Amino acid sequence: MDYFVYKTKSEKEAIIEEMIGMRKFIYGDEDISSLDNFVKLIPYEKVKKSLTEYIDTNVGALFHKGNDCFYRCYGERSEYALNVFKEDLMTNIMFSSSGSKDDIFLEVFYPFVYARYIRKYLHTEDKSGINEELGHLGLLAFANEYNPDFNNDLVICALYNRNNIKSIYENIMGVGSFERFMKRCESFFGHQNKANSIDDEVLNEDFNAIIESLKDFFLEKMGRRRDIPNEEKEPMIDNFEEVLYLLKEKYKSEKESITIGVTGL
Repeated sequence: MDYFVYKTKSEKEAIIEEMIGMRKFIYGDEDISSLDNFVKLIPYEKVKKSLTEYIDTNVGALFHKGNDCFYRCYGERSEYALNVFKEDLMTNIMFSSSGSKDDIFLEVFYPFVYARYIRKYLHTEDKSGINEELGHLGLLAFANEYNPDFNNDLVICALYNRNNIKSIYENIMGVGSFERFMKRCESFFGHQNKANSIDDEVLNEDFNAIIESLKDFFLEKMGRRRDIPNEEKEPMIDNFEEVLYLLKEKYKSEKESITIGVTGL
């Protein structure tokens, strides 16, 4: 659970206003009820005294205790602390609006979608690491028209129903295929920043399996779709192939320095 600790009524109102603003930015409405099981607003005096000294002094204005995270929403906070608070809150809004804690979470790809909305909201620069480029390839694979920002199954699932991605994927690739794909994504993400403790081949196998699965899915989908005109399919396929090639080259040159970055949200 994430706890947002405030001291005054105006501070509490500011947190709620931020929540509503984020919800409107993403979904176009003001319904923040989905956050109830993920976020709690708590007055300072209700926090245990043994915790307040850590919350008061932490540079990042947050304190972790087990699975709980306490955010300081009072006093002076750095720009970094404010951005961490907003990133976490915005992630919670999208995660809670698309399912429960037990529902599917597709590593690399769902965080990529969330990070794009967060950057737009915070007006921060895009990143171009391996995870971001891999996420972009996934965006193209699940696109239903040339512009991947419109009518995209990956985005729709990430924002509204995370579980739906399984049926979309298996409708093309067959029963059981999504579980294999998801495990590869979890393995690839989980092994990042651990190059010294695992065989390089593990990371390579995961990466290659993921991009080949996306390619097979995308090409098979394009072959079946009759609602997408050929004059649109051809540039979609060409664009996918180009991004795939560039991603492979980037991975070869940068795999030794893979970092989780924002897409690890």
